[in-house]
Amino acid sequence: MIRVRSLLLGLMLSTTSLAASAGCPPDRICAEDFLRRNDPPGDRLPFRIYVPPACQGHAGCPLLLFLHGSGETGTDNQSQLGNAANGAMQLVYPARQAQQPMIMVAPQCCLGEGGQWGGQKNRLIDVLEQVRSEFPYDVGRIYLTGISMGGGGSLDLIGSYNGLFAAIVPVCPHTGYTAGDAAWATTPAWFFHAVDDGTVTVAHSRNHVAALRAAAGDPLYTEFATGGHAIWTRTYASVRLFDWLIAQRLGRPNFAVEPYVRLSEPTPGPVWTTSAATLDLAGSAGSPGAAIESVRWFLGAASGTAAGISPWSVDALALGTGTQTVRMQARGASDDATLGGWTEASASLRVLTPAVDNAAPRVFVLSEAVLHAGQPLELYARVLDDGLPAPATIALDWALEQAPAGAVLEVDPADRRRARIAAPAAGRYRIRVGADDGAAQGQFVQQVLVLPAGAAAPVAVAINAGGGAYDAADGSRYEADAFHYGNTESSTASGPGALFGSADDPLHHDYRISYGAWGYRLPVPPGEYFVELHFAETYNPCDSASCRVQDVRLQGVPVLDRFSVFALAGQRSAIRYGFFAQAAGGEIEIALARSGGQGERSRLDAIRVLRLDGLDETVFADGFEP
Repeated sequence: MIRVRSLLLGLMLSTTSLAASAGCPPDRICAEDFLRRNDPPGDRLPFRIYVPPACQGHAGCPLLLFLHGSGETGTDNQSQLGNAANGAMQLVYPARQAQQPMIMVAPQCCLGEGGQWGGQKNRLIDVLEQVRSEFPYDVGRIYLTGISMGGGGSLDLIGSYNGLFAAIVPVCPHTGYTAGDAAWATTPAWFFHAVDDGTVTVAHSRNHVAALRAAAGDPLYTEFATGGHAIWTRTYASVRLFDWLIAQRLGRPNFAVEPYVRLSEPTPGPVWTTSAATLDLAGSAGSPGAAIESVRWFLGAASGTAAGISPWSVDALALGTGTQTVRMQARGASDDATLGGWTEASASLRVLTPAVDNAAPRVFVLSEAVLHAGQPLELYARVLDDGLPAPATIALDWALEQAPAGAVLEVDPADRRRARIAAPAAGRYRIRVGADDGAAQGQFVQQVLVLPAGAAAPVAVAINAGGGAYDAADGSRYEADAFHYGNTESSTASGPGALFGSADDPLHHDYRISYGAWGYRLPVPPGEYFVELHFAETYNPCDSASCRVQDVRLQGVPVLDRFSVFALAGQRSAIRYGFFAQAAGGEIEIALARSGGQGERSRLDAIRVLRLDGLDETVFADGFEP
């Protein structure tokens, strides 16, 4: 909810030390090293936070959100850290921090609402936003884990915010409810459970793993032969788990570490298209230390065992027509000799029969549309692609097309989907990103307005689409819905609650929608403007990338083509796009329509139009350089 970027480190560090406490062994951290927040809780969720020195003052660190079990409920804001957070603290011990510094957040449940984590989802998102306002973390690496009640809570949370987390680790989750799993099936996941768990049946984890695989996901699953319910300390001690966790990135498929099963033929990519009646497969599984017992294949109701292990092969697998998913699955030993048991890994291949033509990748950029000078401009490219040709390797190319003099665009060498301008000066920015799949190209131009530090937004008109008048956190006044045309209706979000990425959640609780062509005609004086459009997906049945696909035009010019909020950000994450526009005729027109007649009605949550006339001479005097 809150996205304030100011840091309060000076005051905070004067009252609470981030250094290891004197009584804590040097090879670990202790509860005393965690800051206290929302204490006493009031109507807020109490939580503790560990921020290693390497994660202070920049947005490069991942964040681990840990949800405790039923035995730690309360409001003392300390029980959740007992027994080293039941082992979860091991993920941020000094040896691990040396490999990857990571912030850890440990809230304490529960404040009414049924006494379970499911009633705390809004407050958990508030916590993530609150932490980000103090310690800007990498929103592409939010990791989620929980034990028992917290394992079930983590599954409930990712079901509602299925585009937010880079990876999830449920440990003996207390719920086997799987209805929402398909919406986040491609998120990297690793489940842990013991077959002799007498408190929470192992069937819960088995059911979730099966549901994710049925939806073409590839979760890892470790089932210990013994250990009962309290397996968490030994689970979090796993070096394999830590290495796997820090390798995951939002929007990327599962980055496999040991144990693994890999496809090499007919393609290492996620998609293969063919007109043949049969399919030959080949690959590898490992490592030797994982003691892989066998590699099996699954296609619909059929299954069998591959020849060999590393390498393995499957010959002449019979294909039907349409879209089919082949899953290769390897089972090896767990990495805990005391608990025994096994770990399963899988790799899926989507097969399209008959062959189809390659489509150009579509690329969008997520960032703030309006910010103030000195705030970092973080840019995140999302590529929507058909996975063809095989193997599908997307090359991204960034270019700063327009910016004030001296602006420097920095592309993350470890992840070319990420780029930033560290401290942008006031002015207009146009950043172009191109995506090339080896046979076809797509591109997108992100437009951003950077205002002078401390300057109020020069609002010409702002509309709360589908809702009433609203005063935003930054002082902008949004008027009640007006100026729309076409056959439209207003609607209310199902289960209004917290949105990640917005300081103004109420703007997304009501919105305007239509099955037809529609839009807004906003009366403004002639001049130059920056038009900011607010979007979110809060309609729960809209849980796939094809559910709400729409086109947006500004002054008759296409600005968002085949645009799906769910595909870019999932449920309950707010995104904003801005565009420079001329209003020579004294009007700003925003036109929307469903794209290709797919799925739900097109939707818009809010509009803010900023007048630029006069700003060029007064605060953008250094001009703009293409």
